[in-house]
Amino acid sequence: MDAGIAHLASSTSADLRGVLSDETGGAGLAVFNVNPTLLDVTVDDLLTFAESAGDATCGAGDYWIKGNSTSGLIRGCEDGTVFSLNAAAASGLSLGSCEALTISAGAVTLSGDASTITCHTIDTESAAASDDLDAITCTAGSWHLITAANAARTVVVKDGAGVQLQADFSLDHTEDKMLVECPATNTVAEISRASNGA
Repeated sequence: MDAGIAHLASSTSADLRGVLSDETGGAGLAVFNVNPTLLDVTVDDLLTFAESAGDATCGAGDYWIKGNSTSGLIRGCEDGTVFSLNAAAASGLSLGSCEALTISAGAVTLSGDASTITCHTIDTESAAASDDLDAITCTAGSWHLITAANAARTVVVKDGAGVQLQADFSLDHTEDKMLVECPATNTVAEISRASNGA
């Protein structure tokens, strides 16, 4: 009796499928790999992800998701920033760490693609006691939450042609917040503000 499977060496995965009685799918391919590429996969019922590396951080350009049965999180990474969707939370969306920005010649660039919400802390140029923010570079369709990086340094967001505000707003405490929308490239419009600092 042949105790091995060497006689199957010339067989293909399509040959194997031909003798299986419980196969599924129509491509006639069996997958044997630790990192296969699967196209048009339908999952019926529960799908579990067991990603352990990179739970808190990820490298720029990495894309992964993690289902955590205890917290209800689906986590991912885009351009080095971790984001979370929380099925158990009323808000449904959790932002990652805020990006630290410094004003340069009265301007900053808010990173974030269309249909995303990002968070930014903004500091004055050269650690000045006060600095005006006159121009903001951003992607059309993105939303941004901004706050002061340091309570000892005031960032004055100025109302103007490309920064459409109710009025100038001074971020003079790390608890002060402003939410803005980028309705067009390099143009922001105020959604709300909160002067929470003492």
